[in-house]
Amino acid sequence: MGREAFRELVRGNEDSEVVVGEEVDWYGDLAETIIGTVGFSKKQGWGFAIIKPDLAGKFRVCGRQGNFLGRNTARLELLRRMTGPEAKEAERLAGLRRL
Repeated sequence: MGREAFRELVRGNEDSEVVVGEEVDWYGDLAETIIGTVGFSKKQGWGFAIIKPDLAGKFRVCGRQGNFLGRNTARLELLRRMTGPEAKEAERLAGLRRL
């Protein structure tokens, strides 16, 4: 999945772009029930947004963070948050399921 597939999932919720600035990476689980994006803005540096469906099935931003010094740091923290208790596996998964 690339930018267009990501946009299709979050259609009607443009918050993710505002949160992270210019999106450069997109990640998701196999079922696409949790997706995330990494981006850069001049105001907040590198950051990420985690997006999950609400009860109605519409994807909404459920987590975000900015002010990372680099793209890789933002990406690793995004993957840690997306994997939850399996955070220690985030580094191993980093290149595994890039969308």
